[in-house]
Amino acid sequence: MHRFAWERLLHRLRQRPRYTVERGRVNVAQFKHRDLVVYAFLLYFWHKFRGDDNDAIFVRKGQLQQATNLPSAADSVGRLHSGFTFKGRNHLFEFREGHHRIQIRKWACFVDPNEDDVTAAIRTEMVQELQAAVADARYRQLQMQAQASVTCPPKTGPDEM
Repeated sequence: MHRFAWERLLHRLRQRPRYTVERGRVNVAQFKHRDLVVYAFLLYFWHKFRGDDNDAIFVRKGQLQQATNLPSAADSVGRLHSGFTFKGRNHLFEFREGHHRIQIRKWACFVDPNEDDVTAAIRTEMVQELQAAVADARYRQLQMQAQASVTCPPKTGPDEM
């Protein structure tokens, strides 16, 4: 798995939910940690089972569930598909869900940031957002610690009474 692909999916996991409208219905496409686990296994299956002349693979739902140890692994496939789109409206992959198996087609690859200026800019922006979020979390933690030390009187032992 390409490192930038993993970083990009983690970035999407940290973001707020995305709302999409399909067939007049609003869907919440919130990534979950288990979705990234399913992505890793789907990528493994893609490379293992796809032949040179094949642009599709079939994964049995039970096989995916057993490999990931997630009872709702098939649901994660749908969230991965609807929850992440590239700028050109392409998805991570195309899929068709059957009763016992899932067909995966047209697997999309991320461009290496070292080979593309646009991807490099996206990566730089992601790193800056992450650094700002970490700094904000540290600041809030220090505020809570300072507030706790001001509001709580020091504990007194039995011999100090």
